[in-house]
Amino acid sequence: MSSRPGAAPAREAEAGWTIDLHAERVRAVLLVATALMSAAGLASAFAQYGLGHEHQLGLRPILDLDGEGNLPTWWSSLLLLVAAALLGVITSQQARRGGGDVRHWAVLGAIFLALSIDETAQIHELVGRHVHALLKTRGVLRFAWVIPGALFVVVVGFSYLRFLGRLPAATRARVVVAGAVYVGGALGIELLESAAFERWGKGAAWASLSCLQEIAEMVGVVLFIHALLAHLASERHGLALRVTSAARPGGPW
Repeated sequence: MSSRPGAAPAREAEAGWTIDLHAERVRAVLLVATALMSAAGLASAFAQYGLGHEHQLGLRPILDLDGEGNLPTWWSSLLLLVAAALLGVITSQQARRGGGDVRHWAVLGAIFLALSIDETAQIHELVGRHVHALLKTRGVLRFAWVIPGALFVVVVGFSYLRFLGRLPAATRARVVVAGAVYVGGALGIELLESAAFERWGKGAAWASLSCLQEIAEMVGVVLFIHALLAHLASERHGLALRVTSAARPGGPW
């Protein structure tokens, strides 16, 4: 029995490619990448504040964990964007199944998308400057964006208490730990960083706390990404990517 030429390749093309994501392996890869980024930033900070080498062949601005428009900022923004994309996948799955928490997943996805944008655009720094000018904040509130930031966390936290209670126990525990690490870094360490800045300026103490804050934020998001992937796996939801086009086969447009 003969088969038509090209039949097997056609079936293969229809089958497409399958990419398996193992939640723990993804977490390990992201943590290693974060550790390398953090180590480079810490070494650069030590070279500046500990050894007095500020220029470092022009690498200091690129590796500065507290800098803007550089590698650590790109990595942090990318992690937040990945989390937002996974939240979008879960939202879509919930909508198809008629789940009751579609709105909660969707809002959470929008929040992480906004955080990804803010990580690059530094909108919270602008807000902080306006709040500081208005309230004349000092001490631990010197970096005044923590005031609206803390209010936002409180509002979202209370709004999501019942949602957290409906999550599977393992997912809930992972989300709470990830949130504690991220918020503890973003807000908790920022308070100490403000106090250090008020007392000693931009010195070694401030730089150390600044690095620790950024590292905690990145680790928190990596843990959250793992929580989302593990949740998808536990719910038996696969991830598939299919590319389509309206262009004619062989045509340029």
